This record gives sequence, structure tokens and C-alpha cells, in this order.
Amino acid sequence: MDTSRPARVGRQHILEVAERLFTEHGYRATSIREIAQACGVTNAALYYYFPSKEALFFEVMQRHAERLRQRMTEAGARTQTPRERLAAILREYTHIVTDQDSPFFLLRRGARGFKQRKALRTRFGRLMTTMLAPMQETLAEALAAGELRSQPDPAEAAAMLIGMLHGLVQHRRTCTDHNPPTSDEDVDLIVDVFWQGMSVTTC
Repeated sequence: MDTSRPARVGRQHILEVAERLFTEHGYRATSIREIAQACGVTNAALYYYFPSKEALFFEVMQRHAERLRQRMTEAGARTQTPRERLAAILREYTHIVTDQDSPFFLLRRGARGFKQRKALRTRFGRLMTTMLAPMQETLAEALAAGELRSQPDPAEAAAMLIGMLHGLVQHRRTCTDHNPPTSDEDVDLIVDVFWQGMSVTTC
């Protein structure tokens, strides 16, 4: 019998508890001891599955990124054309990142300071790649159909589109007297401007 494996606890349960605590208190204010106590296990049992708090946090973030990716994929699946799909995906992304009560927003806010470290910045980049996969796939589909130009590639094009969205949000937050929420109409306008700029033109 393998006695090194902790009893009565599983990886899934630890991740669920850790996500709740990280969301409520932030990364720095949540300790391994608190997570272990909430799971009803020892620190050693928790370390059996995760070598560090940092590793546990990024596993939580990866799980959440996968769920958000699924939400965006489902939003895009209800459309007909790549352009419609891109708009639907970006609208869903906007709802996710601007909802200040969402786990995604709270987890990212709780992890402030991570991006100052190169290795962790790279891991955050991978999380964003996971989230933006539906957008990149849609852009690749439009490119293959000859609707969009071949440069930049889908990954860079998705980054440009996200940059347009976040630029609008930041402008309203810092340069206007009021900060209206980003609406679906705003997102549709961003997609229109982006699509016109990226479209293949014939003379």
C-alpha cells in the first residue's frame, strides 16, 4: 500500500478550495497553511500535489482560462461567418475582463506584481494564449478563406484586436469625466474598424 499518497483529498478539491481563497483574498494574502486547513489536510498533503503556492496559483489560473476559452468558443459557435464569430467572441471576452466581480478579474488583481518577474510574465502570457485561442482560430479561418490579409499572423492580429479594446477601456477610465461600461455596440465598432483594416482589397 502506498502511504505517501494523502488520504481523503484530491487534486480537484484542492484546486476548487484554492480558487475560492485566492479569489476572495488575493495571492499574497492567502497562505498554503490556510488552503490546507480549508481542505482539511496537512501542508505536506497539499505539497504532495503542488510543489509551491505559486504552482498551485497558476494551476488555478489555467483551469479558469480553460473555462473562459470554452465560454468564448460557445459564443462563437452560435454565429455563421468568421466576422460574426469574431465579434461574438470579443463580446464574451469583454464581459469577462470588465466584470469586476468575476473570478478572472479578482484573480488577476490579486496577482499584481507577478508580471515584474520574467518567468511569471511568460506564464501569464501562456494563460492569455489559452484564452485567446478561439479568436486566433477564427482569424486563421478568415485568412484561409482569403477574407483577411496574411500579415500579421493570427496570433499578432488577435493581440492587436485586444489592444484596441483595452485601449478604449483605459481611455474611458483615465481621460473622460465618466467611465461608461464597454457595450456590445462598442465591441462591434472595434471589430468593424479592425476588419476593414485587415480585409483583402481588390483593385
